[in-house]
Amino acid sequence: MYQMLIQVINLSAGFFIVRMLDYKEYACYTIANTFLGMMTVISDGGITSGVMAHGGKTWKDRGALGNIFSTAYQLRIRMASISLIISIPFLWWLLQKQNISFFNSLLISSCLIPIFFSSLSDNLLQVPLKLHQQVASIQKNSFVVSVTRLFFLGVALFLLPFTWIILIITGITRLYGNLALRRLNKTLIKQTGESDPAVRKMLLRHMYRLLPGTIYYCFSGQIAIWLMSYMGNNTSVASLGALSRFSLIFSIFTVVFGNVATPRFSRIQDNPQLLRKKFLFLQQIILLGFGIILLTFYFFSDPLLMILGEAYQHLHKELIWSISASLLGIASGFSFSLFTARGWSMFPLTPIMVNLLSLIAGITFFEINTLMGVLMMNTFVNLIQYGMNTLFCLYKIQKSLLH
Repeated sequence: MYQMLIQVINLSAGFFIVRMLDYKEYACYTIANTFLGMMTVISDGGITSGVMAHGGKTWKDRGALGNIFSTAYQLRIRMASISLIISIPFLWWLLQKQNISFFNSLLISSCLIPIFFSSLSDNLLQVPLKLHQQVASIQKNSFVVSVTRLFFLGVALFLLPFTWIILIITGITRLYGNLALRRLNKTLIKQTGESDPAVRKMLLRHMYRLLPGTIYYCFSGQIAIWLMSYMGNNTSVASLGALSRFSLIFSIFTVVFGNVATPRFSRIQDNPQLLRKKFLFLQQIILLGFGIILLTFYFFSDPLLMILGEAYQHLHKELIWSISASLLGIASGFSFSLFTARGWSMFPLTPIMVNLLSLIAGITFFEINTLMGVLMMNTFVNLIQYGMNTLFCLYKIQKSLLH
């Protein structure tokens, strides 16, 4: 119940922002929001999945789980500093490509920093609760944060419809939510605040295997935004961002999968037959659900586009391609989270080379200077990624079965 309400609130907030901002401001918001996601993922670098994988083995021991968490948090702070130094100049550059004023670019970049640092502990703080299957606590916390954010957005954007206002409100509400998560974790983990060398070495080894692919995935996964920000105008970037708002509907699957399926898959003992059975069952559920969603958007594109406003009413075909790309990206992420939760990882160059070749093929065969071409290319790249992650997970399960 809570999760459904959270999705409705976040979806409402997303559509409200689309309707309240003009093309230029929404283009700024799209670029800034994309960078926030990229910075957050890079600063994690596989640390959270490492905590999930190793915490799944010691989740009943408060001290051991506390050591893993404290060590992981210190690693994230270091990674965050590096990510921030690299990302902010690129954000500034793309904003300038969209002819955003010096002052507005400075304001947006500055307001993004507090949100970024408040997000550092967000995913980590949820891991102990997920391992103990206290999903309701996570959902209640997210519900309060979402309601608070929507309320302040509703008041502020009528007076000041600017990107930096949204960023400030998001940062404050997320910080409040993290403080509440810390209180919930006090009964589950015992933190010393010090880094454990053995745990640090273990997490670093896990991170080094995943980091190259994670960095590449950040760039390739948002290639549509990068291309439109560089080659397109405010209208193209805003349209791409507006269509992506519908992907918030699908985040319920991501949350449920992350809170329920991934931790349980992580906790399965070394039983290859059971692992394969569970993995194939999850894939069937994912594909069936996503097929129904795609058909729904195809037959009801007119009323759905009305939600975005009159400026976006003509984007019928673009909507279907946008939804297809989003669903394939989510499915790929599901397979990725399953094998990383088991502590498995590909040889770093493998996903990079496969994704790079698919990206080159997409750029070659599709007209990337148009919104439709970029969306078609994005769908193609996400399809290749989904196939790669799914086949690798099956390969690891089969390999363990032979042993």
